[in-house]
Amino acid sequence: MTEPTVTDRAATGGTATEGPASSRTMTGSVRTRLTLGVSLVVGVITLGAALIAPTSVESSLIDDRLDAQRDLEASELTSKSPIVDAGQFGTAELTALFGPDIAQLTAELDAIGALDPLRAVDRDHNLYVLCDQDVVAIVTETGKVRVQSMVDRRVDVPMVSRQRLVRLAADYGVDTGMPITILVDRTASFEAFLEELAERVTVDLGQYLDPEVFEAFDEFDDGVTIPRDVWEVLRGELDTSAATTASTTATPGSIIVETRTVAGSPMLLTASTDGIENSVRRVRVLLWLAVPVVMAAAALLTWMLAGRSLRPVAAITARTREIRSSTLHERVPVPRSDDEIAALAHEMNTMLDRVQREDERRRQFVSDASHELRSPLATIRAQAEAALPDEHQHELAAGVLAEAERMSALVDDLLALARHDERRTAPNGVVDLDDIVYTEAARARRVPVDVSGVSAGQVRARADELGRVVVHLLDNAARHAESRVEVTLTTEDDGRVTLAVDDDGPGIPDDQRQRVFERFVRLDDARARDAGGAGLGLAVVDTVIRSVGGAIVAGESALGGARLVATFPDPDRPGDVSRPRSAP
Repeated sequence: MTEPTVTDRAATGGTATEGPASSRTMTGSVRTRLTLGVSLVVGVITLGAALIAPTSVESSLIDDRLDAQRDLEASELTSKSPIVDAGQFGTAELTALFGPDIAQLTAELDAIGALDPLRAVDRDHNLYVLCDQDVVAIVTETGKVRVQSMVDRRVDVPMVSRQRLVRLAADYGVDTGMPITILVDRTASFEAFLEELAERVTVDLGQYLDPEVFEAFDEFDDGVTIPRDVWEVLRGELDTSAATTASTTATPGSIIVETRTVAGSPMLLTASTDGIENSVRRVRVLLWLAVPVVMAAAALLTWMLAGRSLRPVAAITARTREIRSSTLHERVPVPRSDDEIAALAHEMNTMLDRVQREDERRRQFVSDASHELRSPLATIRAQAEAALPDEHQHELAAGVLAEAERMSALVDDLLALARHDERRTAPNGVVDLDDIVYTEAARARRVPVDVSGVSAGQVRARADELGRVVVHLLDNAARHAESRVEVTLTTEDDGRVTLAVDDDGPGIPDDQRQRVFERFVRLDDARARDAGGAGLGLAVVDTVIRSVGGAIVAGESALGGARLVATFPDPDRPGDVSRPRSAP
């Protein structure tokens, strides 16, 4: 029958069971949980960055382009010389000068919907175009154009410069045609200028220029003369704008419109998003690829750092697992780092100091009490033996003598355990175990002891302690046997010696087969105090056998009761033997 493996004893009793904490199997690891936690946090952050960063990058790139356009606009407005003196021309003249060009430009942009975002800024959907310094063209939603001076006026709505419209037309791939070139005689009247202008432009001026603007022309008797130098300057300006027109084609959805303050005035700026989407797409792909890479790197780094940080904890755990009641003088290693782990190790060593002092006081008390009890017990036994012949006191003396002998055995067991706890005993020679078995088995007991299975066997141990082991094993079996006890002693090929004691009693339950070797443990019913057991016999057996490098296990006997199997190492090669998993 398979038996539980006998392991190192609990520190409190030096018995055959191990504490629950040391036998517990770890189902988790701080290092693993920390690595998973950090990896998940880093993964979530990286994933959030992959979702948010492209939008931020796109906004930043658009802002950069708009800032560049603002700087360009400010540079053009501040460095450019005015074409006309807005204070010297009226609305009719300014409309005639700038109106045809603005009308043609805005008409073509309106046709493709390019001006819708710019018109949306104004409540009436009018477009305010800065044609020249202090010259603004107002383009209505229906396409009417009126150019007026802003010398004594103020426009509170955002404006767009004529150069901006030219660049916007270039972004959309709109062909604005050749610049309008009007050659007028210095002496030509304004009416003659309008006639020549109507013949040269590609749009119907009557469709765009507000006729009401020209009603005031009748006030002038000789008309208005348009200076030739004014037209030359205007023509040169238009030629320059046409020469810088790009041929890039854009879609209405790829133009961004935003209001920025330029030279102290609100201006409508436009920027093409061409190339930005590709950049954002590359950033998005790189970030998505970076998520698993960053998580793996974070996991690896965390695993390494956690392992390095928890290395002192592993050392403390290993040392704590090795400390037993016989090695309470050992201490856990204290790391040199001045942190929580070092504080834990220090507190554990302080606790071990207290445990060691208490254990030493306990052992000293047991040893002193046992020594002090031997003398009065010897006196009680002597007086009881002296009173035995007296027939009046015989019964009382016999009872006192039996209890004194039982107390003496208990004291001897306590002294034996105390000596082993204090490591004051050591194997001092090779002993014939079979001789001890024969001698102890010959003593009178409640049931007979069968030693037919005993063969020669030698063990390196103290003869008195080995005799105590045999006595306790035989007494324990005889106390609980129904009718018989069998003893076998064999020597294995590897030199190990095995001593087995079987009885036909009630046996030992499976869950109690390790506890029976603990100190002061008596099983209910079968091993009660009135049956003669004090709970120290098997503890002494286990302690002595372990001190010589052996092991003992409890199992089920073929006779139906308990089977206790003790294994001793080869006397020529002393050392620990492998503990059998079940009693043979």
